[in-house]
Amino acid sequence: MGKSKIEQHLKLVCGYVEQLREAKEKGALPCKEAVVKLDELMAVTAKEEIVFDGFSHMCYPYLKLFGMLDIVISLSEWARDKLGMDSEAGVVIEKNLKTLYRVRVVIDEVEKRYNEQLLKAERTGNKDEIVNQCDNLGGVYVSRDEFDLAEEVYRKALDVEEQRGNEQGIALQFGYLGMLYAAMRNLDDAEVMIKKALGIYEKSGMEKDIGIELCNLSFVYGKREKKGKVC
Repeated sequence: MGKSKIEQHLKLVCGYVEQLREAKEKGALPCKEAVVKLDELMAVTAKEEIVFDGFSHMCYPYLKLFGMLDIVISLSEWARDKLGMDSEAGVVIEKNLKTLYRVRVVIDEVEKRYNEQLLKAERTGNKDEIVNQCDNLGGVYVSRDEFDLAEEVYRKALDVEEQRGNEQGIALQFGYLGMLYAAMRNLDDAEVMIKKALGIYEKSGMEKDIGIELCNLSFVYGKREKKGKVC
């Protein structure tokens, strides 16, 4: 599966996760179609990308998708119980969950490998690899709602990039921190970080990255608007 296909899957997964989260928060019944499609997306991707090629930079898009694994499993278990284990949807969800349980074991091994590589990079002073493994671990921690750990590794990567004056790397970490704070529903800090990233990209004329951060900023504004309506 190519990177663009994985990114497409990620968008769909995020949409279904948000839909199910809202239903759970409101105490409503889950949408059968949403949970079944969500599990199928994760299961199919897992089967195709179960082997992580050398734990290289290309692993990250895969882990970013698998990084939502614990969240998807938790929401799927909730939906299965709500809809009934013996219902048609419940049976399908349970079948897909068995695949996701197996994948979770693989992801735990990936996290262990990332930590090992980070320690090695720190011993050898390989700054590129320190940043890379911090970013990989950040994705794992965010997926588990371990936000303090995610912030720690993203901040560590930011420190490295600032020390060597890598403007693009600094912007990337600002962007990661911005979306981390958005996940934490700390929308003011999220906006600050994303705007910092956007400022660097605008100064460098990096159109693709500008577009990404504008989308992220729009996401934060949408969250803030929805939060205001709820209040």
